[in-house]
Amino acid sequence: MINRVGQVVLAYLAWIISSVLAFYVAFKTWEAVMAVYVALRLNPWSYTAVSNFTIVILVIVGLSVVVYLEHLYSQGATDGRLWRRFAVGTLMEAAIGAVALAVLAFVR
Repeated sequence: MINRVGQVVLAYLAWIISSVLAFYVAFKTWEAVMAVYVALRLNPWSYTAVSNFTIVILVIVGLSVVVYLEHLYSQGATDGRLWRRFAVGTLMEAAIGAVALAVLAFVR
């Protein structure tokens, strides 16, 4: 019983860490999209529309990732594969974040 409770607590801690990382990556992705928009000197009147549309899309994607990771981690806790799944999920988020940061560094 204690071992099962410990696995569930670890799964939710991993989920919280991944959720924070997911929204940080979403914010950096939005920042990169807007930096590219400015660098390309597109229509300044549509800047707000592109910004708002990008935010809506990234929030939907971010929430989908958070829900999927909760399922993935709770299944990993019961299967004994929590750390492997946490590593894969975190590396995928980190890779997307690295691309967003690279775009930001390149554009600015």
